[in-house]
Amino acid sequence: MNLGTFTKHENGTISGTATTLLNSFDIEYRPIEEKVGNSPDFRLYRSGTDVEVGFARHEFGKKSGKAYLNTMIDTPELSKAIWGALVKEEDGSYQLKWSRSRPKKNGVSQNGPADTSSAGSF
Repeated sequence: MNLGTFTKHENGTISGTATTLLNSFDIEYRPIEEKVGNSPDFRLYRSGTDVEVGFARHEFGKKSGKAYLNTMIDTPELSKAIWGALVKEEDGSYQLKWSRSRPKKNGVSQNGPADTSSAGSF
């Protein structure tokens, strides 16, 4: 499921609107200049503010090998955090994709990150 379309800007930020059934909010991915250890690659903020609402890391699809940003969004109006994949489409836009978690089988989650089959490089 696509939660929104995002645009990458020359300064490295990525911005757009994430929309769920009950909420819609503008988000800005801001690159972290000085990473330490396994820290995220981006922090997420409400656009135009310094209110942090999540983070994202560069990752690669296990089957496709394609790049995406593994994204966590958590705000007070959400009942729980949203995990999604920001993927680059062939047209140059970025799509925030989400899929519902599947039940665990033998203690192992049966879902991976959101569908990244169309993911391109960052």
